[in-house]
Amino acid sequence: IFRFENHLALLSALRIFKPIRIVVHYREPPRSDSLRYHSWWEELRQSVPTLVLRPAGSELDMACERPVTVFPGPVSSLSSIFEHASTGAPAAIVSAFSAQQRAFLTATKTHIPIDISQGMIVTQSGFDETTLKTKLFDILNTTLALFKSMHCSKTNRSSQDGCPQYTSRESVRECHTAGEFNSRPQLSPLSRLPIVPVHAAPCVVLRQPVFPRDIWGKDTKFAELARWLFYGARKKRLVIPASGFHTSVPPLIPNIHHMVWTRSNLPWADKERFSFLHYLSALSALYVAGASTLLVHGDVEPWGEWWERLLKLSTKTRTTLDPDRDVIWTGRVPVSIRRYPAVACPDWPRYGEWPASFNLGVLMARPGAEYLRRLLASFRFYKDEEWSFNAILMPYKVYERNPELLYVDHLLQTICFMGICHPTWSPDYIRPLDDKRPVDNFRWWQTRSLHFTFPKPPASLASPAAARRGTDMAAQVARMVLRAAGQAHLLDSHT
Repeated sequence: IFRFENHLALLSALRIFKPIRIVVHYREPPRSDSLRYHSWWEELRQSVPTLVLRPAGSELDMACERPVTVFPGPVSSLSSIFEHASTGAPAAIVSAFSAQQRAFLTATKTHIPIDISQGMIVTQSGFDETTLKTKLFDILNTTLALFKSMHCSKTNRSSQDGCPQYTSRESVRECHTAGEFNSRPQLSPLSRLPIVPVHAAPCVVLRQPVFPRDIWGKDTKFAELARWLFYGARKKRLVIPASGFHTSVPPLIPNIHHMVWTRSNLPWADKERFSFLHYLSALSALYVAGASTLLVHGDVEPWGEWWERLLKLSTKTRTTLDPDRDVIWTGRVPVSIRRYPAVACPDWPRYGEWPASFNLGVLMARPGAEYLRRLLASFRFYKDEEWSFNAILMPYKVYERNPELLYVDHLLQTICFMGICHPTWSPDYIRPLDDKRPVDNFRWWQTRSLHFTFPKPPASLASPAAARRGTDMAAQVARMVLRAAGQAHLLDSHT
């Protein structure tokens, strides 16, 4: 799988060396995961026409599964563990080392004194492609002696101790880990092409997985470098709430609630019938969350007793041709949250390699919010056979690319599935879908809303009588909503 670490490594080659061609030698072609989180390689192929894929024989065992290398500064040309950048003639593949050509080899410190499997080989251009394999064999045969020479020179050992003396210390340079890179003195600003002294470590080896969320707001030098590579600027990528002095945009998200009502093809759905659960959802928006208006959008008008009751209830309800219709609000949204351009909440199930996902059953946004525009644009990549890809996963991918456009509020909604509610502020909230462990010490008033995804409706929300008799959390919330709306009498009048 071509992961974000590999993506950063290739970006470092592109941004720092500006090569005319990058040749990727592979034992197995770069690929994504089954749920297509790691789409980095496909994105690079679309945007970088100079990327070349080339099958590698056993002699070119570049082992892409090993830790990858990110380059913090320019050298004459580069070859990392996974990619090879050619800065010379198109026929030249820069992937060899020659001590006579002002080139160098890198290494890292691991459980052995010198580890060349986590570095890179750099040389001047000019190697004949037809003799590359022979030269690689020469490198492999002499590498141990070269690094032994470096180790000997650092420990002041002589040839009498069995240390060869024909390699200078400058020919072998030590790569940094991310932690070591963070502790080194700051070099030139990364907003411009960084200039690294010849004695500085030419690369950073990533030994742990890295995701974009790991670099958004950190003050470390590596996070700054990674932001420069991935986002094009070293500044932090954090969403900022509007102040009351903004004149170009509304300072607050409007207190208007939208309910989406479309034809359902789900086998358990009661075909457009407006149920007691939907009625509670509408009441909670108006009388608990304090909505000034509730707009119901859809391609068909709901019907049923509870819909007729809602229409007669208040002029604040209008039908036109976005909490979800199975969301019940448990409290008001603070003004501080409404100052952000858009607000969403994570989902709880684990989706393969995805670090997180979003359930947009509750979504808040200003009119014309840029996050919404980019979310709609993401539907160009539509997968009809897997509804969760566009509904649950792509909203997170859009956020990952634009973290400054959306505020993540873990209190915004809590999803209840199969009788278990999953607050996303819990440390281990991401779980397999079939995980039936209850969440300890969760109380419904701790969240801003409850989203009942399955079953629909829960037994305690099937009718006012069920809510009156129920002892679970759903029944408690139903009684709270009816009292807030001044309709507690429904608990006694319906059987």
